[in-house]
Amino acid sequence: RHTRYGTVTGVQTCALPICSESSMLYYKSDKAEDLKIELFDSRGLLISEIFNDKTEEGVIYQFEVSAKNLENGLYYYNIHSGNENIRKTLEVKR
Repeated sequence: RHTRYGTVTGVQTCALPICSESSMLYYKSDKAEDLKIELFDSRGLLISEIFNDKTEEGVIYQFEVSAKNLENGLYYYNIHSGNENIRKTLEVKR
């Protein structure tokens, strides 16, 4: 397994930082595989599991990331798919 930071093919975010109540995360899988997306606070504590299921090849998945109960600050979401780990930053500021 390896972790990549920054822009990653297949992962797109919309309207980040979150300045309202939510933002969207889009994921397109190149093959059918297990996918897990988790949201962590800046201390590394798990806030929520956004998705944990199998994906289908070529399907674009859309997830809403709610900031309703989040304080202003930096958060991280980890995307685990197949043998790949992706970590991206999410900022909440209102």
